[in-house]
Amino acid sequence: MGNPQIHAVDDVRLEAPPHSRSGVRVFYRDLIGLTELPAPPERSQIVFHAHGRRLTVHVLADALPSPMRRRLLIQVDSLAEMAARMSRIGIACRIFKGMGLGDRRLVALDPAGNRIECKEVRPL
Repeated sequence: MGNPQIHAVDDVRLEAPPHSRSGVRVFYRDLIGLTELPAPPERSQIVFHAHGRRLTVHVLADALPSPMRRRLLIQVDSLAEMAARMSRIGIACRIFKGMGLGDRRLVALDPAGNRIECKEVRPL
């Protein structure tokens, strides 16, 4: 099973407490398949990149991620494959069906507690 193909990532800034730094790297780099970029040394950030878009995770001592305040939507080739990958590393997730035909989303929390949604890309 290869890495999921990332089709779009919006420019997003998330927060994470210091104890979640390594888990955040594993989640976004190894599980999701984003490329980690060098972060400015004077800032406590982890910066990821995919297809010309950035995801910046600010590592803050007082970070209080709220799953309902912000979410990151990632488009992937297969929700089933992403769910299996998450399960293998102990990330709980659920797939929800929407009102429209083919409207399904996988919902999970990253290691910092940020809400992540994955949507399957389906050709017309």
